[in-house]
Amino acid sequence: MKNFQILFLLITIIVSGQSLKKNDNLGKYKSVETLHGNNKRRWWTVSKLSNGKIIQTENFLKNKLTYRVIYIYDSINDVTKEVKKYDLNKGFISDTLKFFYTWNEKKQLIEKKDEFGCTEKYSRFNTENFPEVMERSSCPLDSIIGYREEYLYDTRGNILVEKIFSKDNGRTKIETNSYKYDQFNNIIEINRKSEPKESYPIPVNGGRFRYENEKYRYVYNEFGLWTKQFWIVENKEYLITKRKFK
Repeated sequence: MKNFQILFLLITIIVSGQSLKKNDNLGKYKSVETLHGNNKRRWWTVSKLSNGKIIQTENFLKNKLTYRVIYIYDSINDVTKEVKKYDLNKGFISDTLKFFYTWNEKKQLIEKKDEFGCTEKYSRFNTENFPEVMERSSCPLDSIIGYREEYLYDTRGNILVEKIFSKDNGRTKIETNSYKYDQFNNIIEINRKSEPKESYPIPVNGGRFRYENEKYRYVYNEFGLWTKQFWIVENKEYLITKRKFK
């Protein structure tokens, strides 16, 4: 259950593809440097590691620090605090975001909430204790209402099928994402469909276009951690991320 909870955090911090938490060899390193896009240090990230967990992340634009945040964990590896230490627009600060968790008698995480009231509720657990339903509410930054996700997993705990339900002007929208993985639990293919049907690719604010069909290819180091990630759409391959472990 803990791996599922940390999964979304680490994908957000590092890069889409694979949660770093899923590779035990991550504990061999003190940091990971991530270069986004095929460029010369235009946008890059440095994350400090401790026992395989991210404890600090810094974002840079060229060589200029734009963001720094530290993460505080409890004894069961849930992130309880995110402390923003630097913001390009505010300078050096100390803004803390707290998270609160609720567990049932089976030790299943059934609710995660932050101090602003944003709540994620988990239910319908499978035999491996992974939740098949997540419902989110009261999030100040959410532009949609009625947000719900449903998951189907493989035997390794990877999400095979993800259904995202939302409402737009009273009309329900469903996006279904199907995933394929390699032996290292990295996503190698995504297939999407939407109801009502949408035209792909779909623009994403601050990110790459979302295509109906996407593939990924990786170059690995000797410990099964990828160092290069390639994005394949419309029969063209692009180098989108490089990682260096230290």
